[in-house]
Amino acid sequence: MEKLATLNGDFVLKADKKWKKIDLIDSKGQMESDLTGEYPSKLYENKATLTFPGIEEAVTGFCQLAAEDHFVFIIVQRNGKCRLLGSEMYDTEVKPKLSTGEGYSGGGTVIEITSRDISPAPFYTGIIEVDEGKISGANDDVTTAVESGSHG
Repeated sequence: MEKLATLNGDFVLKADKKWKKIDLIDSKGQMESDLTGEYPSKLYENKATLTFPGIEEAVTGFCQLAAEDHFVFIIVQRNGKCRLLGSEMYDTEVKPKLSTGEGYSGGGTVIEITSRDISPAPFYTGIIEVDEGKISGANDDVTTAVESGSHG
């Protein structure tokens, strides 16, 4: 059963591309999967609602890209296991909502992600290469760290 729910291998990005980390508010988000459609064309609709603390330039730029580009997201569960939202077969819909908030709250950005797949948000155990190094999708452990400091 575990093999059905887990993707094999590493997700291949375009040349010179790496995964980008988004720092989210830890306690404000959820992921869910619902079976939709009629037999024999059933698919899972995988959804995540994530909250980013702020509305500054970086998140505003992300929102602009997300409205038109094709994204794939890796969601890290509390136990360190990773789930994948998005695939080559189906488009991923991203709906960002920015809010200045009231008073001195500073506002925030809610990102709603919807993707369809043959599986409820599959587990991803491959390598996640980010600017800071390589992370294991199996347990969110850093497998290779990039040294900080001068690289010139």
